[in-house]
Amino acid sequence: MTLIKDINTILEYGKKTTSYKFITLLSIFDYIIEHPSDVPINNFHFIPIVYLAKQFLTYYYPFFFHDEYQENPSGGKLKIINYINEFYEKVNELDDIPQDIVTKIKTLQERGIFYINLIYELPDKLPENLIKLLWKIRKQILDQPLQYIHNVNGEIIRFFGLMSKNIPFNSNYETHRKEGMKQKRPETMPWIEIIRKDSACLLIDNLTYQQLSLYRFWARKVILKAWFEYIMDKKSRILPTDSLKVELYQLIDFVNSIDFQRDSTLISRYRNLYSNINNLKCIYSKKKFELGDNFHLDHFLPWSYYPINRFWNLFVADPSINTQKSNLLPELAPQVEKNIHNHLRLCLKADSPIIENDLQYFYKVIQKQEKNPMNDLAKIEEEIFNYIKEELYKLMEIIPGQLFCLNDKS
Repeated sequence: MTLIKDINTILEYGKKTTSYKFITLLSIFDYIIEHPSDVPINNFHFIPIVYLAKQFLTYYYPFFFHDEYQENPSGGKLKIINYINEFYEKVNELDDIPQDIVTKIKTLQERGIFYINLIYELPDKLPENLIKLLWKIRKQILDQPLQYIHNVNGEIIRFFGLMSKNIPFNSNYETHRKEGMKQKRPETMPWIEIIRKDSACLLIDNLTYQQLSLYRFWARKVILKAWFEYIMDKKSRILPTDSLKVELYQLIDFVNSIDFQRDSTLISRYRNLYSNINNLKCIYSKKKFELGDNFHLDHFLPWSYYPINRFWNLFVADPSINTQKSNLLPELAPQVEKNIHNHLRLCLKADSPIIENDLQYFYKVIQKQEKNPMNDLAKIEEEIFNYIKEELYKLMEIIPGQLFCLNDKS
């Protein structure tokens, strides 16, 4: 298959390159994992380069505290590590975000990336310093690896292209790349608006995108393994192999597997919101929660398969039931459908900036619509429910394992 061949060509070629190529591929698949049903426009999908920059920061930030693992072929530090250092030295200057988040970024070292990623989900404007960092990384991605990854040793990689909205569509790849580097850094604004205003995007045709979506979990594991082996090959010559393997495995596992979405700070805003909504039920049973009751927040579509913290994927659940469900895909039983509708209806009626921000994300980023149906709450409820159901069924087709089914007799 040409698609698999292209990815393998990128992974195999270029022994003198940096790890940028691995992170580029990982970031592309991260987008597809987050947007498996991305709506095509004129039969194409567009991944903003600033989204790739956000993912580059996620992968490289922990390595900033262990930067002996990341260097360019000449032996110096990667530019992105230097950009992160500049940002980290000015963390206290982050404006307009809760001070406890600033403190945790400053004091928790590797774990600080979880709180940086929290900022994107808030309805507030991104701090200027974070936008500056993202824009520096964005420019570096366009300069390298995107300058080289599209033409590997004379072989054109065709599964993605590059487009800048400021020039004719039929201009060549290099012209689009250079034009994308010219875009000025935007003013402070919410993350949703920043990704929509990026004029430079990776371009993937709809058929290829659907194929990538089918292979997204498998491909991510393959790329992570290749990245691990790349670093091992570079460093095992000067560091003890066994200790290197353990530390490096722990670091990469930290970046990709820590269940950070359960952190109380990350989802406390939803917990507070739900605590003030009457008549919310456990997503899997008939149990109602009264004010002050203890409940878990469950990712209905498990985080490892659908890494989205939004009200349509975060449901209240009985703690014992949520523990049983773990990372399994839930069965869409009649009672569960009823509880989903109840949850969506009550959330949509709540006067909350959190819900409004999530709706902006759903319609502008996922559905590619400029406006939502405004006050037609019944229509919004039905569209979101259908989206949840479609995503669940798609996951069932590609993920092996048992479904979680609660035989509720209450």
